[in-house]
Amino acid sequence: MKTYITTMEELQGKPVSELHAIFRKAAEIAYAENNLPLERDTAKRTIENVKNVLRNRGAEC
Repeated sequence: MKTYITTMEELQGKPVSELHAIFRKAAEIAYAENNLPLERDTAKRTIENVKNVLRNRGAEC
């Protein structure tokens, strides 16, 4: 996941519990200062995609 942005289309079919797990892992990467800037940016974009999918379903992050 470190340099791959998970798309909203890929996230659409996943259960909410799995989306929460992806969100937590991406947050760990995004806010760990020892990760490279590209890895952090990629994780932040994944977080945004997860948030959007959860919002579309009416679920919370």
